[in-house]
Amino acid sequence: MEFFAMLKSLREQINRDDGSFFQVGNRPVSTFEAIGLLSMVIGLALWQFHEKAGVDIFWALGFGSGGGLMYMLHTCRKCALR
Repeated sequence: MEFFAMLKSLREQINRDDGSFFQVGNRPVSTFEAIGLLSMVIGLALWQFHEKAGVDIFWALGFGSGGGLMYMLHTCRKCALR
């Protein structure tokens, strides 16, 4: 019985919405942000499979670095505009 009371209080604590927790939800993603993130993912995939794909490792470095730079520059610009 005591176990169920503990679970009930835990559930109530988790389900409360008083703003003390981080907000989890969707937000709009811009084109540059999406392209940057996808470029980083492509860079990671190329880094893992560059030998099988028959491409040079610099393609992976270029996609990963370019995507990361694009994402960071766009994020810094969004923060500066606030």
